[in-house]
Amino acid sequence: MRSRSRKGLLAAVLGWSLLGTPAALFLGGAGKAWGAVPMFFGITSACVAFYIPSCWDDYPHKVLRERLTAAPVLTAAVLLVPSPWLVPWVAHDWVGEPVRAMVTERSVLSDTSWEADDGRFVYRVADATTERDLGRLLYGLPEPVPVGTVVEVSVVPGGWIPPVSAERVEDGGARPYVTAFEVLAAVHLLACAAAWIGWPRRCR
Repeated sequence: MRSRSRKGLLAAVLGWSLLGTPAALFLGGAGKAWGAVPMFFGITSACVAFYIPSCWDDYPHKVLRERLTAAPVLTAAVLLVPSPWLVPWVAHDWVGEPVRAMVTERSVLSDTSWEADDGRFVYRVADATTERDLGRLLYGLPEPVPVGTVVEVSVVPGGWIPPVSAERVEDGGARPYVTAFEVLAAVHLLACAAAWIGWPRRCR
């Protein structure tokens, strides 16, 4: 039987790891200021991970198992901090839908000329058929284009993540980010399972 004094800690560790972490990932994928949310909670998780092992100081023989109970919170931190850069690619790779869009606005983020462009343009696009505003294009376009150009973009249902160039997704540019996210998520879930199975029993 698990120690009653530790059940609350176990619930907090797994609750944050399996419920709070996905919520923070969702918010982080929305871009803009929301990206700071998972980073903040990721840093907080890392700090908490160093505190959890001290909760077993009253055990006469602290072993590695007790120290590893912080693993889910630590892996949550590793997953959350880079999530603002990973989640948008994952969402577009998994559920993104191709849409023909017209460039309605373009601004320059550098002093380079059109010919010497280094890719740092910010575009705003609208659905080419319905003229519905799709928002600012995340990561720009592979090649600079003028306002009025029709391009193909990837749109996530619900619009909770900014659109990206479909070409960037289709040419394999998203794959490294998706793979990194999948590996980190798998490690995180394994850490949660290990914490549940190996959580210290009542001392005798």
